[in-house]
Amino acid sequence: MKRLGSLCLAAGLLGWLASRYPGVRFVDIISFGGRANGLASGQPLVDGLYPHGYPALLAAGHALTGDMLLFGKALSVLAAVLLVAAVATRLGPLASLFMLAQVPVLLWGSTEGTDMLAASLALTGLLSRRALLAGTCVGLALATRWTAAAWVLPALWLAESRPRFLLGLALGFAPHPVLAATLGGGWLPDQGLNVAIAGGGSIWSRLPGGLRLAGSALLADPFAILGGLGLLLALRQRLARALALGVVLHAIGLAAVFANPRLALPATLALILGLPVLLGAWKHGPVATVLVALVAAGLAVFTPRQADDEAARAARVAALVPRVEGELCSNTPWAYSRREGWVLPARQLSSLGPPHLLVSASLTGACGSVLLDAARGRGFRGLRPMFDGDEVSGWRLLERDGALALWSTTTLPSR
Repeated sequence: MKRLGSLCLAAGLLGWLASRYPGVRFVDIISFGGRANGLASGQPLVDGLYPHGYPALLAAGHALTGDMLLFGKALSVLAAVLLVAAVATRLGPLASLFMLAQVPVLLWGSTEGTDMLAASLALTGLLSRRALLAGTCVGLALATRWTAAAWVLPALWLAESRPRFLLGLALGFAPHPVLAATLGGGWLPDQGLNVAIAGGGSIWSRLPGGLRLAGSALLADPFAILGGLGLLLALRQRLARALALGVVLHAIGLAAVFANPRLALPATLALILGLPVLLGAWKHGPVATVLVALVAAGLAVFTPRQADDEAARAARVAALVPRVEGELCSNTPWAYSRREGWVLPARQLSSLGPPHLLVSASLTGACGSVLLDAARGRGFRGLRPMFDGDEVSGWRLLERDGALALWSTTTLPSR
């Protein structure tokens, strides 16, 4: 009954937090919306940055609910509830309340995207005592994000039956190779974009600086620092050693590619778990867990979140979306349109030609609407009148909000 109560609390709290941001809150869902829509239309998914599992879930969710964005938010809520349930089963209800009180769980458990889903599935696989279920969870995590590969070895090491774990792993990961074989492309991971963001170069040249960035990302949360100390003190326990191994492998993976606190979420949550793992073996552990959970809840309430700034920016874009006419083009990844329950990314202006060569006439035949963000306008010299809101032949200014300007063509775009 206590476990059921903690799950109901988690579902209610996270559902309420998600409802506070009914529109797009995190930019990645826009590109995923385009992939999910393409998958539903039978188009090839040539994208090695992510596996095919999450777009497939969004496409299925759209077919069931008619609203891809709402389903994406529900997935994150359910993922966080799953993690709370896994912690309650393995470490007890008080430990699950401690996990629910953490800022990363409240933030990413109420925000659409792959992050909480992949982290929850990976850690649930590690915490589960049932080998087939554990393998399936880790396999699903791997079908959601490639970085879940860091958790395969720790979960396999803990599994009571390795053959059953490997069977579950194959079943959980199956959506990716099946879709790759059916629609073509994207069989193997390709982290070229993230490597470019990290500055390029070889893995060995990036690794020293990458490890520093990964360390900073992992320890950005104060409870990750406390939990890390807890893991070190609890290393006699097999679970603590498995969590520590997963953290190390995940950190190395981030260091080789690209690191920030969001991408470090699975390892951060694993570190946070170190505290209840340590306290669980202590006579006064339950009381200490409750006290620490109250402190965590207080920090969760008063800690400012960067994602709230992103949500405010997304809300400004969302206010302009209903006025979009025809195909939308833009110079910002936040631009999207809503059609028949889908969130569809705008066509990036950079796809129309070199930015410095684009002029308003260049857009007329390709775009029904253009959403321009002056904060990203560097290099678009020929579009300066549109950024400034001046009168432009063939276009009318529908609305302006600070740096954002939404234009609609007065000429029917070519098809």
